[in-house]
Amino acid sequence: MCKSEEQFRVTSFYYLFICIFEREVEAGLITDYNADLCRLENGLSSIIVDIEESVGDETAQTTTPQELPIIGDPWNQIDLTLVQHEKRYFRLHGKKLQLSQPLDRDEDDISSIVFQAVCVIKSTRESRTIPVIARISDRNDNSPKFIGEPFEISIPEDRAFDPKLRRSSTTTLTINVVDSDDQPPAFHHSVYNATVIRSVLTGVLDVKPGKILATDKDSINAPIHYAFVNGTPASYLSYFLIDGQTGIVRQIRPIDNDQETTFEIYLKATEVTEARRSAYAKLVILVKALNSHPPIIQSNSLVGYVDENSAVGTPVLSLADNQPIHFTVSDPDLTPNDPKPEYHYELTTSGFKVNDDGILVVADQHLDRDPPNPPQLQFQMIAREVGDQHETSSSTPLVILVHLKDKNDNSPFVRPLHTIIIPGGGDGRRTIFQVEADDKDEGDNAKLQFAITHVSNNGTKRFMVHEKTGAVDAVGKFNTGEHFSITVQATDGGGRSSQRIVEVNVIDGPNLKAPVFSQLVYDVGVSEGASIGAEVITLEARDPEGKPVIYDIVAGNELQHFTIGKNTGILSVNGQLDREDLSRYSLNIKAADDGGLHSIATVNIRVIDINDKNPQFLNLPYNYKVKEGQPGKLIGRVEAKDEDEDVNGEIRFEIPDNSPFNVDRITGEVSTKTALDYEKQKVHYVVVTARDNSPSPRIATATMTIAIEDVPDTEPVFNRFTYEVNIPENLRNSKVTRVEAMDPDTEKRITYFIKQGPFDKFNIDPITGDIYTTQGLDYERNAKHVLIIGTEENDSGNLGSTTTVIVNVVDENDVPPIFNVVPRPIRLDDTSHVGMVITKLEATDSDGTSPFNKVKYEITGRGKAARYFDVNHDTGEVSIKDDLRKEMDTEYHIDVRAYDLGEPQLSSVATVKVNVDHVATVAPDVGVGFSETEYSVDVLESAVGGTLLKTLVIINKQDEIIPIECQIISGNEDGLFTLRVNKDRNCELKLTRTSLDHEKVPEYLVQVKLLTLPGVISKKNSQVKIKIRVVDENDNKPEFQFPDHQKIARGKKLYGAISEDSQISTSVIQIRAEDKDSGTFHEITYELEAENDLARSFFTIDSKSGIVSNTRTLDDVSPALLPFRLTVSARDNPKGPTSASQISQIPLIVNIIGEPHRMVLIIQGTTPDKVKSKEKDILEILQDTSTLIIGIEKISAHRYLTDNGTLDLDSTATDVWFYAVDPINDHILDREHPKVTDTIMSRESSKGISYYVSSSLGVRATEVRKPITRAPLPPAPVGTLESEQQWAAFPAALVALACLIFIVSSAGICFVCYKWSRYNAYKNQMQRIVVPPRSYEPVYVDHSPSLKQYETQVLNMRVQGDELDIDDSDLQMDLNLSRNHMYMDGSTTGYNSRDSLVGSQWRSSSPSSHAGGTRPASDVSPSSSKTPILKTFQTRQLGSGDKSEPSIVNPIYERSDDDEMSISSQINDNVHFRGKRDYARKPTTEL
Repeated sequence: MCKSEEQFRVTSFYYLFICIFEREVEAGLITDYNADLCRLENGLSSIIVDIEESVGDETAQTTTPQELPIIGDPWNQIDLTLVQHEKRYFRLHGKKLQLSQPLDRDEDDISSIVFQAVCVIKSTRESRTIPVIARISDRNDNSPKFIGEPFEISIPEDRAFDPKLRRSSTTTLTINVVDSDDQPPAFHHSVYNATVIRSVLTGVLDVKPGKILATDKDSINAPIHYAFVNGTPASYLSYFLIDGQTGIVRQIRPIDNDQETTFEIYLKATEVTEARRSAYAKLVILVKALNSHPPIIQSNSLVGYVDENSAVGTPVLSLADNQPIHFTVSDPDLTPNDPKPEYHYELTTSGFKVNDDGILVVADQHLDRDPPNPPQLQFQMIAREVGDQHETSSSTPLVILVHLKDKNDNSPFVRPLHTIIIPGGGDGRRTIFQVEADDKDEGDNAKLQFAITHVSNNGTKRFMVHEKTGAVDAVGKFNTGEHFSITVQATDGGGRSSQRIVEVNVIDGPNLKAPVFSQLVYDVGVSEGASIGAEVITLEARDPEGKPVIYDIVAGNELQHFTIGKNTGILSVNGQLDREDLSRYSLNIKAADDGGLHSIATVNIRVIDINDKNPQFLNLPYNYKVKEGQPGKLIGRVEAKDEDEDVNGEIRFEIPDNSPFNVDRITGEVSTKTALDYEKQKVHYVVVTARDNSPSPRIATATMTIAIEDVPDTEPVFNRFTYEVNIPENLRNSKVTRVEAMDPDTEKRITYFIKQGPFDKFNIDPITGDIYTTQGLDYERNAKHVLIIGTEENDSGNLGSTTTVIVNVVDENDVPPIFNVVPRPIRLDDTSHVGMVITKLEATDSDGTSPFNKVKYEITGRGKAARYFDVNHDTGEVSIKDDLRKEMDTEYHIDVRAYDLGEPQLSSVATVKVNVDHVATVAPDVGVGFSETEYSVDVLESAVGGTLLKTLVIINKQDEIIPIECQIISGNEDGLFTLRVNKDRNCELKLTRTSLDHEKVPEYLVQVKLLTLPGVISKKNSQVKIKIRVVDENDNKPEFQFPDHQKIARGKKLYGAISEDSQISTSVIQIRAEDKDSGTFHEITYELEAENDLARSFFTIDSKSGIVSNTRTLDDVSPALLPFRLTVSARDNPKGPTSASQISQIPLIVNIIGEPHRMVLIIQGTTPDKVKSKEKDILEILQDTSTLIIGIEKISAHRYLTDNGTLDLDSTATDVWFYAVDPINDHILDREHPKVTDTIMSRESSKGISYYVSSSLGVRATEVRKPITRAPLPPAPVGTLESEQQWAAFPAALVALACLIFIVSSAGICFVCYKWSRYNAYKNQMQRIVVPPRSYEPVYVDHSPSLKQYETQVLNMRVQGDELDIDDSDLQMDLNLSRNHMYMDGSTTGYNSRDSLVGSQWRSSSPSSHAGGTRPASDVSPSSSKTPILKTFQTRQLGSGDKSEPSIVNPIYERSDDDEMSISSQINDNVHFRGKRDYARKPTTEL
C-alpha cells in the first residue's frame, strides 16, 4: 500500500495511519495484530448505523458513522462483503456503506434493515459474521393528500339576476391533520450495560447509562411491550428475566459457571397497536468475580531514570536493562475465563503516570533535577480496579525510585563582584580577583570555562583569565587613575554562557590596615533542605584604605559544606546538609586585602530540621507464625524509626481496617483480631504503614507475612526403595533423577536430604526431591556412586524412611591424546632422499574405553612443510615427501596432530623443527641477478589494475631446480604494485588497482629484491630500483569557489547584484574556479551564456579574471527579465581542442538593487575602515538570523539628520548598506516583504541582530532601518477655523502677517548683504596665501578601457599665525543646491602639511584646535555642495593643465552624496588608489 513517498504524502489520514501501521509491522514493532482483525473497535458484537430516507431518487446520503467500525485495512488486510435478504439496499466501498437504490421509509414501510457483514482475514482466511442494523430516519418528504377528491357541492339556482343586487360572504375552513400510527418506537439508548457478581443473586439489575426505556415516536404514545429476542450464550434465559411492561431486568438465579463471563441479550420493544411496530437494542451483562482478594501489581523494575524536562508521555527506563518500566496487575479472584477488569494507577506524585499500555511515563514536562529540586523522585503507587465504588480493590503499594538525568538547561551564573581596586605600578603577571560562577547542571554540563570577551580602554592585553579557575591576572604596570571595564564570560560544557562586567580602578597608597568586619560573631540558621548555592549570609568587611577584600573560610569547613564568594563575601551552601548527621557548624572567615593584612570573624550556623526523612522499618522482614483458632493472640511487634526531630520524628502505626489483625498505634504490637482458619487461608500478607506526625506526613510501608500453622501427625515414606540411573561424565548441575516420598497429611511437608554418599558431587532439592550433580563426574576415577536419601520429617530408620540411588557414570571422550616427549630439532641436507624417516612421534590417550583411546596422526597447517614432509597415520613416523632442493627455505616447522576417534574428536599438536642445509652443487661463473639495477617507467594516471609496468629480466637462471622469487622491499606502502614470476622466470611489475592520481602522488620509487639460493645469487645485481612517473591527464573538472556569504545557496548557484544607477563596466561579481590538474590543464577561461539573448546583452565577463560587468545601463530594464539568469562556463586547457577540455557550468543570478531593497545596519563608535575588516562576520550574522542571502552594497560613514533638518555625516560611526535575496525564487526582496520584516526589519529582529553583532564583534550596533537618502520636508501646518467670527477676521490677519513678513525680510536682506561683504573679504585674503601643490595622486578605475587616468592634487597651504585676524566663527554659508538657506562653517578652509593631512578628520573644528593656527584641508564637509569635491577639483585641474583635452570626471563618484566617505564592498569595490593616503579618497577643492 505504501509503495512510494509520493503516494505516502497524498493519501488520506486513514491510509496514512495504515501506512505507518504496516511499516511498524515490517520493522517488528507490532507483532500481534492479526488477533484483533475483523473485531469491532468498540468491543461490541454488532453494528448499528443511522441513515436518512431518500428524497426521490437520492442515493448520496451517508450513514452515521460513515465507516463500519471494523478493525483492519479493507484493501490489504481484510475482505468485507454484505449478506442482504430480499432487496439489496447497500453496497460497500472499503468500509463505507453506500446506497445502491433509493430508500423510501414511508412507501416501503420500513424503519430498520437488518443484514450481515462478513469479514475475512486475508493472511489466515479466518472469517467473522457481524450483524448490522441500519436505522432509517424519516424526512418530511410527503405533502398532505386530500381523500375523496373531487369535492362537489350543490347550490340552489335561486339567485339575483341583477349582479348589482348579488351579495357574498367569506368563512374559514380549518383542516386538522390527525396523527396516524406510522412511526416505530425507539429506545433511548442503543446499548445498555449491567454488571453481576458470580455466585451472588443480584436481583434487579442496575442498568447503565439509564433504565431500559423505549417511546413511541407518534403522538398517540402507544403502550410498549418489552421482550428478549436473542442472546449469547444461549443460557441467558435461565438467569435473567425482563418485565414486559416496565423493561426492568432481574437476575433469577446466581451464575456459578466460570465459562459464562459476558451475556449479550438483544431487546425488542413493540408498540401495542395493530401495526406492531418494533425497535431493537442490546443489553451487555458483565459477570464479575467475587472480590475477596486485592489485586497484585508487578513491575519489571522499581528503579528507573528519565531525562529532566522530558516531554509528557516519555517512558521511564529501567536502570537494569534500559527498558521501559512496565506494570502488570493480576487478581487471584479471577479465573482464566473471567474478563480482565480495567485498573487505574494512583501515584503519590503528579510528575509521573501510567499510560494505557501499563508503562510509567512522564506526566509533567517541567521535571527539574537542578537545585533546589531533588535529583531523584521516590513515590508510591497502587493499582485500583475501575468502577470499584467501595475502593477496597487496591493493591499493596509499590515504592518507585526515578532518577532524573541531567540536561544542559541552565546557563552558568556569574556571581557579581564589587569594584576591584588595584594599586598603581607593579610588574609581571599577578592575580587581582577571582571570578566565581555556578551551574545548576552536573557533569560535563557544569564544567565551566572562563574567558575575557572585552576590556575597555584598550586593555585587552593587560588582563588575562585562567580558563578553568576563573582567576583574573593583571599584566604589566598600571597608572594611578586608570579605569577598566572587564567583560568576563563563563561557558559550560554544553555551550551555554553568561557574562559579568567587572569594574577595575587603579589607585595608589600604602597598605597599613587590615579589613574590618561589621561584627566579630554572626549567628545564623539554614534549613537542611537548602539547595547547593543557596545564600546563608552576606559578610561584609571594609578595608580602611579602599583595597579589595578577599574572603576565605579558614576553619570549620572540613566537610566542604559551605563556600564563600572570594570577592562578594556571600556565604552559601556547597553541599547537601543533613541535620541528622551534623546540626551545627562554626566557621572562621578571613577577610584579607591584597597586601596580606586580614581579620577573622566567626559564623555560627544552626541547621534547621525539615521533614525530609521517611520512617524506616527495623528488623525487616516481618515473618510471623501463629496457630489457627487463637483470637487476641500476640504475634509480634513491628518497629520503625524516623531520624527527624520533634513531631517530624514521632511515628504512628496502622493497618487496613478489613484486616483480621490489629496493631497498636504506639508500640507496634501485632495481634489477631479473630480466630484464623488454616483451611481457608494458610498465609496472610498484611501491609503495615508507619506515618510521622508532621502536617505533611511522610510514610513507609512494610509487608508482614503471617503463616498459619497446622500440626502434622503422619511421617512421609518412600514407596520405591531403589533408583538406578546412568549419567554421562563431566556434566555439572545436571539433573540425575527425582525421588518421591508420600505424606498422607492434607498439608504435605516433605524435606529431602542426602544422608549418605559423596556430598561434594551431588545435591538434592529439599522440596521437589530433584537430585543434581554439583560437579562433573569422572569415569576414569569412579564409575559408580551410591546415595542414601531421607527426609527430615522421618528419621525413624524404619522401612521406607530412606531410599537408595545408584548412579552409573557413562564414559565420554574427555581426555585428548598427549605426546610422550617433546620433539627435538632435526638437521638435514637438501640432498636427503625422498622417503627417509627423520623422527617418530608417539602419543597416548588416557580415556577408559575404545574408540576414545585410539590415536591417529596427521600433518596440519598450510605452509610448505606439508609439501615436503609426511607422517604415518598409525605409527607417527615422519618422513621426507619431496625434493628439498626445490625451495630455498632453510627451516621448516612440521605441525603433527595426534587425534582420537571419539565424538567429539579431541587432539593435540606437536611441532618438529627441521633445519635444511643447502649444498650448492653447481658453482656458476656469473651469479643469478637482474640485468639492470635501475629503471624508469612512465604510466598514465588512468591506468587500470593489472597494467604491466615493467618486466625485470633475470640473467644466469641456469637449472630449473633453482627457485626464484622477487620481493618489493620499499616504495609500496599503499599496496599499489605487485610482483609475479612469469613463465620465462622473469619478474613482472604490475599495477594492483586503478588508483593512481598525479595530483596526489606524481612519482613512486620502488625497490625490488631477488630471492634465490644463497650460493648462486649475485649480490651486486640482487636489487633493482624502478622510478615510476605518473603522467598527468585532464581528469579533473574546474571547481567553482563560492563566497562565504553565499553558503545558504549550498554551492548550487552564484548571486550578484548591481545598483540600478550604475555606470557601464561596473563590476558585478568575480567568478573564481580552481582545477586540480597541472600545467595547461590547470589554466581556466570563462564564458557567459543566457537563454535570453536580451538578458545576455546586459553583461560581459573577462575570460581570464572572471569579472562580470555590465555593458548597458540598467535604468530601463523590463521587470520580466529580473532577476537576470545567466550561466557561467569554466573551461580548462584553453589552448587545446575542446574535446581535450573539461567544462563546468553554474547558474549566476544577478539582481538590480533599487531604493526599496536597501537596508542599513547602524554601528556607533566604530569607523568604516574598522567595520570593513569585520564584513565577513556581519554577513554571517545577518544570514544566520534571516536565512536569506545577504549582500553588502557598501560600508560608509553614518548618515543622520541634524537638528535643523539637514543631512550630515558622522565619520566616527558606520552605516552598513545591505540587501536580501530569497534563496527559493532568487528575487531580491523589498524591505517591506514579510520575510524581511519578520527576520530583519521588525523591532524584535532589529534588536536581535544588533545584539548579536555587538556581542560577537565587540562593537555597538544600534538598529537596522531603511537608509536616509535626503532630508525630509517639514510638515505642512494644519489648522481649522472654529467659528464664523474667525473667518471674518481672516483678511485683517493676512494684512498684519504681510506687514510683519516685509519688516523681517528687509532686516534679513540687510544682514545677508553685510555677511556677504565680509565673506568676500575673507575669501580674497585666503586666495593670496595659497601655496602650489607638491604632490599628485593618480586614480585608476580597473576593467574599463573607456575610463582614463585622473590625478588628484592636494593643496598644501601655510599662513603665519599673525597674518590673519578675522573672526570667522560667524561665517557660515550652506552651498547645498537642494536647500535655500545659507550655511558655511569656518572649517571648510584647510591648512596643513602633507603628513598631517593623512590622519585628518572630516568633522569641522575650530581654528584653535590645530597647532600653529592651521587646519587640515580634508576637513571640508562633504555636505557643503551637491557637486562632489573630487569631480570639481579634477575638472578644474585637467582643464587648466591641458586645454586640448576635454574635462573628464570619474563617473564612479557621481552616484551619491557620501561616496567620498564610502568603503566599497567586495562586490562594488571598483576603484583602486595607489598608495595608502587618506587624501586620495578625500580630494580638496580650491577656494
